[in-house]
Amino acid sequence: MLSALAFQRASIYGSDFSMWQDTVKKSPFKARPHNNICLDYIARKIPESAIKECSKALELNPSYMPSRSNLAHIYYQQGRFDDAENELKLAIAITERVRFPFEDLYRRLGFVYVKKGRLNHAATEFEKAIALIPDHSDAKRTIAIHYTNEAWSYTDQGDFPRAILLHRIAVSLDPTYANAHYGLGQAYEATGQKNTAIRHWEEYLKLAPLDEPFRKDAMKHLERLR
Repeated sequence: MLSALAFQRASIYGSDFSMWQDTVKKSPFKARPHNNICLDYIARKIPESAIKECSKALELNPSYMPSRSNLAHIYYQQGRFDDAENELKLAIAITERVRFPFEDLYRRLGFVYVKKGRLNHAATEFEKAIALIPDHSDAKRTIAIHYTNEAWSYTDQGDFPRAILLHRIAVSLDPTYANAHYGLGQAYEATGQKNTAIRHWEEYLKLAPLDEPFRKDAMKHLERLR
């Protein structure tokens, strides 16, 4: 009998998803198992099931911040920016009550405001996020990359005001990040701000490695502007 039970437990815990489903059955009034099933559904790109599990977690514990954060992620991916904003605000309020804020919550709320065209609100949230980043060059570079990657999506759409905001935040975090200067040179040139564009093209050429293939493109931009 013990061998049979041991085999049954091994089959249950053979996958995280099965494990958390089993945990929900045994502890139906705990938020964490539902949240972890939500995460699994997010990974498997089954958003409606993920929403259901995170919502259940929050029914059990409205102050369970991870589920607020996960719901915000799903809503953002679905283009439900009002819902994402609401969940992020609630998640931030939870962290502020316990005096343990998370940088990424403010950053993600800023991205929501960018999507909604509320760029001043976005800048305010980005400032809050930056204040929480450790004074460490690697940490700042990693997060600067997030801003610049988001900025490129707006550049591709021809939405240069949004791109400029995000690239500027990246540069404020890491002035030596060449790609952000490239993005600013491109965006400022596209909006007719010639002198500012020249300054960022020049800065890009100072910082970019000599074998960087985009250097030739930057030099062409400079020649044309001059």
